[in-house]
Amino acid sequence: MAYAVWCGLDRADETRFQRVITDLAFAQSGAVFPPHMTLGSFHEAPDLSVLAADIPAFTLQPTVLARSDAFTLSLFVRLAMTGPVSDLRARIEAHDGFRPGRAFEPHISLCYGSPPEGSEERDEIAELLSKPVRFDRLTLVELTLPLTGYADIEGLRVVSDFALG
Repeated sequence: MAYAVWCGLDRADETRFQRVITDLAFAQSGAVFPPHMTLGSFHEAPDLSVLAADIPAFTLQPTVLARSDAFTLSLFVRLAMTGPVSDLRARIEAHDGFRPGRAFEPHISLCYGSPPEGSEERDEIAELLSKPVRFDRLTLVELTLPLTGYADIEGLRVVSDFALG
């Protein structure tokens, strides 16, 4: 087991992204997951309460819709790297037990696995790029790494949730 730290979207933005994630999962017979930005992972569960209390909620601007061959990065909205998220990531990396992995690029995944054909042309996905995204909480998630299939996604378990600031 491992633990991931997610930065959660405020309720309005969560609703916008969740609708798209759910629709894409249904179209691909895939797994539904909550919209989030992954900040990093750990060997053991870190205490996020103090960190969350010290960091105010922040907003990031979507920059582009992107794709890759990675299962968890198949279709995603890339976000601008700004001071608040860069500082938060640095503080996450400084925690004991941090697991170094791929380079940090702020993003919100829209689906895991091959996206349904024509996904990039969907109006509701283009709309996700039109407004900034507000992040207001840290969530600790228990998971098995690496995430390679839908069963791994369905096995995610939220351990704790902390409001920012």
